[in-house]
Amino acid sequence: MFLPVATTDHINENQTFAGWIVLFLGTLFGWMPLQFAAYANPVFLLALAYSAWRGEEAGRRILRISAVLLALGIVSALFWRNVPDDSGMNEIMTYHTGYYVWLGVMAGAVGWLWFMARKSPTHTA
Repeated sequence: MFLPVATTDHINENQTFAGWIVLFLGTLFGWMPLQFAAYANPVFLLALAYSAWRGEEAGRRILRISAVLLALGIVSALFWRNVPDDSGMNEIMTYHTGYYVWLGVMAGAVGWLWFMARKSPTHTA
């Protein structure tokens, strides 16, 4: 959350955004420029809580839908090129550690959720 994510050219002075700023701004305003990657974080947390709460009885369909939504969030993040603000669309000059760590964690979450959905629940009579 506190790692730097991206640096933009904000009217000829570089501005670096930390992860918590991107999460906050993306959650509130990400739908406007059609960047839905910030919504992967709440989906991941809800899927994690659901699978921990339900354990072996977690619904396959819900876990797979969560995995697909996270994968779509990753695709959206791969096409993230601008940060909008009051001066317009600021092009991202470089991505930092936080961006790549987030991509890795979300990709791991997609695999984990998909694997969890493939496990058949054990029913005892």
